Amino acid sequence: MTSSADKLASEIERIKKGGTEKYHARNREQKKLFVRDRLKLLLDDGKIEFEDGMFAECLNPELPSDGNITGVGRIHGRPVAFSASDSTVKAGSAGEKSVQKNLRIQEMAMQMRIPMFYLIDSAGARTEMVTREKVTLEEMGGARMHCTVSGLGDFLAANEEDAIHIAREYFKYMPQNYLEKPAGAEPAPPASDRPLRDIVPEVQSKAFNMYDFINSLADGGSFFEVKKLFAPELITGFARLNGRAVGIVANQPRVKGGVIFTDSSDKGKNMRYCAQVLRRGPLRDGGTGLWHRRCNCAAHGADRRDGPRSRYKCRLYKPDCRDA
Repeated sequence: MTSSADKLASEIERIKKGGTEKYHARNREQKKLFVRDRLKLLLDDGKIEFEDGMFAECLNPELPSDGNITGVGRIHGRPVAFSASDSTVKAGSAGEKSVQKNLRIQEMAMQMRIPMFYLIDSAGARTEMVTREKVTLEEMGGARMHCTVSGLGDFLAANEEDAIHIAREYFKYMPQNYLEKPAGAEPAPPASDRPLRDIVPEVQSKAFNMYDFINSLADGGSFFEVKKLFAPELITGFARLNGRAVGIVANQPRVKGGVIFTDSSDKGKNMRYCAQVLRRGPLRDGGTGLWHRRCNCAAHGADRRDGPRSRYKCRLYKPDCRDA
């Protein structure tokens, strides 16, 4: 190799290492993966097929790639674009060049009509500086709180490896772009051969387990539940019927009688709209959506204070409704 080639290879190796060792050590203490290790888990064979802007801020040895890795790889054989923060460089916060890189990869993804993945890891806001109050991240709103109370989190992962695995599984139900439909899969028999008529009792006041119903209907192993820990009186997720991707919205009679409340209405509405987008048409026209609704009582009251609850329930069943 020539001296110029050696110098280039050495520079690439330096950039790929990210920040200094003390920041890598801090990540290990916090059980956080290095950004390039995250991408190895996310992408097929751990391979980045094209990396953009690797030499951003190359004149500043403390800012390799300006703390952001962007490029193109494959997930389940499908090309995807990605943007991933490097927490070993200025704690993953954005800089001028990293913003430019983000904009460029977004434009590239739109031109190629491929999905965009974001792996964000940033220092975030310094609340203590504003409020002079010492609080932990969990107290401010941790992962469990957002998955159980606010509903902002879809999945509660055990660790980063689990989170990336969930992201890859989720992607199986997504189309490549807005012009396409989700790819099909090999049909599989349901996980249970129990007849549906034996699961749903004739007496409506008798509760049954909606998961048993789903396991006897969907292709075995295909049910992918979304927001499992939030508003459990309503079950939402994706599955396959004869290999075809579908969205599922089903009330759970064993939790609060399956009654639809404000949170569960929001949960169902979001899944309904997602399924509509996937099939480029209304869910109620069939095809991509599966509804099962059986409720023993209404979540309404005579008091006007129950009005918002009624409106939210209306939004779930009639998406075109607006607040009065």
